[in-house]
Amino acid sequence: MPQPSSLTFVGDILPLWIPYVPPERSLVGNFDGALLDRHQFFHKAYPIGGQLKNMDIAFLTKFIALNLANNHSFDAGKDMFKRSVEMIRSLGIVPYGFMENPVAELKIGRNSVGIIGCLERSFSRPSHLFKEEEVLDLIRSLKGRYDFLFVTPHWGKTSEFTPFASPVNLRLAQQWIDAGASGVFGHRPHVLQGFSLYQERPIYPSLGNFSFSHPQCDLFPITRLGLGVEVSFKGKALQCRDRYFFDRKPLKNTLGAENYFNELSGLHYSTFGWMRLMGKTYIRKSFGSWKFRLWNARNVLDPIKFLVWLFLPSTLLMLLMSLFEKTRVLYVLERRFQKINP
Repeated sequence: MPQPSSLTFVGDILPLWIPYVPPERSLVGNFDGALLDRHQFFHKAYPIGGQLKNMDIAFLTKFIALNLANNHSFDAGKDMFKRSVEMIRSLGIVPYGFMENPVAELKIGRNSVGIIGCLERSFSRPSHLFKEEEVLDLIRSLKGRYDFLFVTPHWGKTSEFTPFASPVNLRLAQQWIDAGASGVFGHRPHVLQGFSLYQERPIYPSLGNFSFSHPQCDLFPITRLGLGVEVSFKGKALQCRDRYFFDRKPLKNTLGAENYFNELSGLHYSTFGWMRLMGKTYIRKSFGSWKFRLWNARNVLDPIKFLVWLFLPSTLLMLLMSLFEKTRVLYVLERRFQKINP
């Protein structure tokens, strides 16, 4: 296959029922699901996956690399994860983000490019996936090996379905850039979370959904807007071009989306300010997940796990801060989003 001259970073994908197939093979995204040979998942509130016969292969072949460091890649177990890796490789796509291959090594034009995939810390993180807390040392060890080195973290569980990136994640992205990363392009929250430049290098905490559906996404309209970032290389400099998608198709009239994204990117907040902005959504989302899990409980420990979560200091603090919601900021963003014309 011919080598692309640029990269386009996108967010979460599951290649089922695809309404739009990009014309060029230059995509790097997150394969947010498990390959199945039957309808069987491990016990989770929202398992995600699909059978190979139902996947859009024409769509998949537009990718040059796919991150597998996410909270759904092991939903059908270790053996099916291995088959997912084999399937992706058989299509000429580089799978990355797991211990065997944490870095995708690509040739883009005359440039050697490395892309690190990682999953944030959690109780259910499989040991086979590359850990977020090991990225800093890996960046340092790879210094000078690539012309450009990017990180695509699967992070932001707490800020899922909210357009407000965690201040902790933003500081971590800056540390990665200080260590030598050329840019950070995140996913997991399923929504856009703004943009910033740090030392002239891009940080996109979340690119939202590119082509992905999820039961909870339907409850949050802002998940309909996604972003692809086309990265081209001019000497040692990067040029980034934003491409907006709405309901998994390219957005023709982008003015409303640009205004919304610029408003979002201009926000600055402390950790407590962040909790005031996204606390209610976090509580709503979390109680919905727990309700679903407890209603379909197959694990006798689930009620105990729920009580432990409910009385965690972080949960109690989020409940408290949600009572002091920053209503004006939320109102302005909602109005901006409503003016997007698909």
